Amino acid sequence: SQTFTATVNVTNDRTNIATVTGTPSDEEGSPLPDVDGVTDSDEAVVDIVAPGVTIIKTAGTAPDGTVLVTQAGNVTYTYEVTNSGDIPLIDIEIVDDNGTPGNTNDDLPIGTIAGPLAPGASRTFTATINVTDDRTNIATVTGTPSDEEGSPLPGVNEVTDTDNAVVDIVAPGVTIIKTAGTAPDGTVLVTEAGDVLYTYEVTNTGDTPLIDLEIIDDNGTPAPGDDFVVGAIAGPLAPGASRTFTATINVTNDRTNIATVTGTPSDEEGNPLPGVDEVNDSDEAVVEIEGATNPEIAIEKRVLDSCQNPPQFTDNTLRFRLGADVTFGYFVTNPGTEPLANVRIIDDNATPNNPSDDLLFTINSPEFVGGDTNGDTLLDPGEIWRFEFTKTAEFINSNISNITTDSFTNDIANDRAESLRICDPALLARFYRFLSGIFGDQLQTDRQRQDNTARVAGLSVNGTTVRANDSASIVVSNTFVNSENPLIPTNDIAQQFPSCNCGLN
Repeated sequence: SQTFTATVNVTNDRTNIATVTGTPSDEEGSPLPDVDGVTDSDEAVVDIVAPGVTIIKTAGTAPDGTVLVTQAGNVTYTYEVTNSGDIPLIDIEIVDDNGTPGNTNDDLPIGTIAGPLAPGASRTFTATINVTDDRTNIATVTGTPSDEEGSPLPGVNEVTDTDNAVVDIVAPGVTIIKTAGTAPDGTVLVTEAGDVLYTYEVTNTGDTPLIDLEIIDDNGTPAPGDDFVVGAIAGPLAPGASRTFTATINVTNDRTNIATVTGTPSDEEGNPLPGVDEVNDSDEAVVEIEGATNPEIAIEKRVLDSCQNPPQFTDNTLRFRLGADVTFGYFVTNPGTEPLANVRIIDDNATPNNPSDDLLFTINSPEFVGGDTNGDTLLDPGEIWRFEFTKTAEFINSNISNITTDSFTNDIANDRAESLRICDPALLARFYRFLSGIFGDQLQTDRQRQDNTARVAGLSVNGTTVRANDSASIVVSNTFVNSENPLIPTNDIAQQFPSCNCGLN
C-alpha cells in the first residue's frame, strides 16, 4: 500500500470523497487483456466548530461601557459570562486583575464553572472591592471547548475574553466661612446693640461641581423653627469657585449664630451624581454686646451603667448588645446668675446629619425626672434638672459610623461580655470558657460606635438665648456564630446563662 496526504483549507462543515482507480497488470506491469479496471471511494467528514466566550463586567449601577462615579468605599462588580460559541465549554475560570494589569500577584479569582456550559448559556458572579482611587479593573474569562459530555475536543484551542470596568472616585466638598461685622473669622465681634452685618463665603472645596446649594442661619437658636435662608446657588458651582452672601440682623444680646451650607455633587452639566452623598459644612460667628448680661447654661450627657451597684450614670463608653435597652441621662445646670425659661434639649440620636429623627425634651416631657426645686418652671441658678431617655440599641445606617466585624479571641472577650452586660465575675469566667471552648473562631461580633450629642438652650429674662452641648458614646454589638452548622444552636446561650438574659442575637 501507499499513503498520500493533501492539505485543504476548510472554513465550513464539509464531506470530502476520495476515489481511487487502477488497471490490473502482470508482474512486469503489462495490462491484462480483457480484465476490467478496479475502483473504490471513501469519504471524510469535517465538522467546523466556532467556540467562543464573552464576559461583561460592570461596576455598581453603571451600565457596561460607562464610568461609575462614586466616593471612596466598597464597589460591587458584576461579571456576566456567556458561551457565545456553538459548542459546550468546560473548566471556565474568571479572574480580575484588581486594577493592576502589570501585576498578577494580586489578581482575584472571581469564580469557576466546571461545565459543560451549553452554547448561549450564561452565569453571573459578583465581587465587592474597596476602591479608594480611580481605577480600571480588567476581568478575563477562559474556557475549554468540549463535546456535550464534557470531554475536551482535541486540537480545538482554548477560548478567552476580557472586559473592563472603570471607577472614578470623587471627593466632593464645600466650606462656609461666616463672619460678624469687621471681626475676622474665628474671633468675636464686640459691639453695641443694633444691626450686625453677617457675611457668608461659600467655596466648593471638592473635585466635582455642586448644585442646589443652600445657606441657612440658625438665628442664634438650636431649634430650627426660626432658622432663615441666607441664599441659594443653583449651580453648577465649579471646584474652587466661591460665592458670598450677607444678612443684617438686629442683635441686642450676646449670641452665637451658626450658618450651614449643603450642596449636591454633580457632573459638569449639573446632573446629580448617583450614589454620591450630599456635602455640608457649618461655621459660627460670635457677637458680644457691650453692657449686656451674660446668662449661661450647661449640660452633661451620660449613659446608665447597670453593672454598678447601684446602677450609676457614667461618662465611659459602654457596650450594649443589639436590642438591649440603653438609658441616657441629661443633667442641665445654670452656672449664670439669671433664671432661664423655655429650656429645651435636642438630641441628635447619633445621626448629626439627619435632623428628622432628633429628640426634643422639655420640662413638660415624660423624660423630665426632676430638679425644678421651687416649681416655677424656670431653670434657676444652682438647680440641676435631670432628664432620662431609654432607647433600643440598634445599628445606625449612617456615614458617621462603620460596623466592624472581628472573630472571638480571649483578647477581646471583655468586649463580648460587656456588650451582653454580664456583671457577675463568676458568671463572666464561665462565659469566657463556654464561648471559646464551644465556638472558637466561629464566633464573631459586629460592632458600631455611636456618638450621641445633646444640645440644650434656654431663654434669659432679657431675651438672650444661651446654649450648650455634650456627647455620650456607646458601642452596639451583635455576636453571632459564623457557621452553617454550629455545634449548638445559638438560642441555647440564653439557657446556659439565664441570669444574664442575653443570648447572642
